[in-house]
Amino acid sequence: MIERGSLYLSPVPVVGEQFRELATVGNVVIEEIVSSALPDAAEYQQAHDEWVVVLVGSAVLEIDGAHVALSAGEWVLIRAQTRHRVVETVAGTHWLAVHIHPAPLT
Repeated sequence: MIERGSLYLSPVPVVGEQFRELATVGNVVIEEIVSSALPDAAEYQQAHDEWVVVLVGSAVLEIDGAHVALSAGEWVLIRAQTRHRVVETVAGTHWLAVHIHPAPLT
């Protein structure tokens, strides 16, 4: 079976980020994220690793208190239980996130 789709279909939100799950395979979830120019103040500390890459635009993340600037093509691996949040983004920034859970999802 072939599964396929398109990126860049989600509208740019007014505030925060919009998430769209693209695929789940075993313990891996792949999602598209679209950011507004006004990130929400949510801080994340997930039970799984997350690899993110900026496809279009730019952003600044705070990861364990350090600011990490990312532009198109740049990625970062955020290990499980690491506090992180979006500090700054350009409206329309598109990300690809790969969530790697420790066990297969049911």
